[in-house]
Amino acid sequence: MVIFGILNLIFKRIIIFMSFTSEVKTEMMENKIKKCCRYALLFGMIYYGGKNNSLRQKNLEIITMAKKLIYSVFGISIEIKEEKGIGGETIYCLDASHLPFDKSIEATKSCCEASLIKGAFLTCGMVSNPNRSYQLEFALENSIKAEAFKEILLNNGINIKQTQRPPQYVLYAKEAESISDMLTLMCAIKGSLCYIETSVEKSVKNRINRSLNCENANMDKSIEAGMKHRKAIRKLKEKGIFETLDQSMKDIAAIREQNPEMNLEQLGQLLKPPLSKSGVYHRLKKLFQLSEES
Repeated sequence: MVIFGILNLIFKRIIIFMSFTSEVKTEMMENKIKKCCRYALLFGMIYYGGKNNSLRQKNLEIITMAKKLIYSVFGISIEIKEEKGIGGETIYCLDASHLPFDKSIEATKSCCEASLIKGAFLTCGMVSNPNRSYQLEFALENSIKAEAFKEILLNNGINIKQTQRPPQYVLYAKEAESISDMLTLMCAIKGSLCYIETSVEKSVKNRINRSLNCENANMDKSIEAGMKHRKAIRKLKEKGIFETLDQSMKDIAAIREQNPEMNLEQLGQLLKPPLSKSGVYHRLKKLFQLSEES
């Protein structure tokens, strides 16, 4: 039962990520690749996103893109092989372990560094649908790659955190702003806008709900206070004290009896001439004190 529960959670997590991630990756692959960025993009895809410098993907378009980049950068043609996954789905494989990658070569241009990050996301990244949750993550092969890649992200102003989900090392962001910035950096503009729009919409809804909750709470307090005042006025009438009050006190008592749900400011506006919130408070307080003393 425990194993079944864990598998169920993993399945739900994959479903949440899969669709939106696919849309974002499709948008990324539609972007034109600068000649200077090809090596960095490929390096990100295979070194950071792969395992033992090889790729295994369900997405044929990503594997095909890597194959074309390998030919463009190194002039080497590598065959795409197929395997069957646990569930019977097709897994596309690309063995790039023999490629002469130079890890000491760093992306010197900002566009190339962004391409490196994009390459890693294409092969080991996922992003959730913002309507469900805020999360973007990279699942890397080992701690060395995770630390190096984390430094690259931090240098690009991305707020990223790290955790371990054996056997992988995961870098993740859960703030809408950080995720939007990262998607923009990787040229996934539609995905970034989706996060911005959803975040703003949720923020507005939350403010409205807080305002409504506050108004409801204030109304409840007003009604509770109104019922106490009505009870006090009824007691004064039963004791014969009400008739001895001056007209200003009788006026506020009459208005309070008729409008138990109103707050002090609203009650003051019904008097002629209108009375301030403070003035209404003191008159009602006097009525209540007389009731308590009688």
